[in-house]
Amino acid sequence: VNLKRQSVSGKYDGVCLICDEVSDASNRLQSAFQGPLLDNKFGRVHVPRLVTVGIFNPPQITTTGGKLAIAVVNRVVMLFDFRTPYTDWINGLCSGFRAPNVPKLPKGWQKRIRYHASILRSYLNQNEAVRDSSDDEILNRNEPWKPIHTRRSWTNAVILMAAAEAAGADERVVDVLVAGCVGEKVSQDFFEWKSRMDLGDPAEYLHPDWHSNEGHFKEDRGDVVATTVGMVATHYLANKTKSNYVNLMKFFRRTAELNFEGIAVSEMLHSQLTLKHNRPKGMDFSEAAAALTPIVEFLHESTLMERILPKD
Repeated sequence: VNLKRQSVSGKYDGVCLICDEVSDASNRLQSAFQGPLLDNKFGRVHVPRLVTVGIFNPPQITTTGGKLAIAVVNRVVMLFDFRTPYTDWINGLCSGFRAPNVPKLPKGWQKRIRYHASILRSYLNQNEAVRDSSDDEILNRNEPWKPIHTRRSWTNAVILMAAAEAAGADERVVDVLVAGCVGEKVSQDFFEWKSRMDLGDPAEYLHPDWHSNEGHFKEDRGDVVATTVGMVATHYLANKTKSNYVNLMKFFRRTAELNFEGIAVSEMLHSQLTLKHNRPKGMDFSEAAAALTPIVEFLHESTLMERILPKD
């Protein structure tokens, strides 16, 4: 079913493709379903602003005995035990079901993806076993229709975490969405790890008080500091101001003074936040040079010196 919603201007806001009973399709057809599902493409035809919805039942309650192909399972969020209250169901049968009230995401919500990706990167660096499932692990599962952790499903999880946060969703919704991407067990382990980190608000590390009062990290552990550095760098990219840039360089200097500076400084160099295009608009050479002073010692030791210094 191809549904189009026309805007006031006369142009289409987008296209919604609803595909029911996906599990009854052949594995080959389900694999082909990835085109519109992931890339908004049907063969060589690209459909801009396409939203694809796949509807299916898990094998134990399917009416026809069909099963989901692994190609689809690893690329969708699976929602279980989705039940409508009895009265709403009866009223819906009699007078029709109401359209769900789906909140619109605020402009620029995609910037939140960087933040969640930086947190996830630290988790995966410390938990190599859940980075990416092997082919054998995927094929030899007892219940092949269940979601499993792969690079693609982790990517989907990060995007959904950013969208859920922007929409103001509660923690239970986020738990369900991430579990639907990478599996309940791995999802639970990730959120338990995240809660133990106690990272705090990234904005506080760029506040003048944190530097003037010799601010400290929640815990002086290598994993906490490395994760915090990525979190703060991501926060800066979404809030590029001159004051934030100056305090970001001071923050990197404070981080480099710790015993495990190698982790944190490498994060800084990798992000290339000192490059001209990552500086705030309107910041001239002298301002940038003054801001870089706190970390110039480390810049000189780096092989990235020529790439990092301003080239105005």
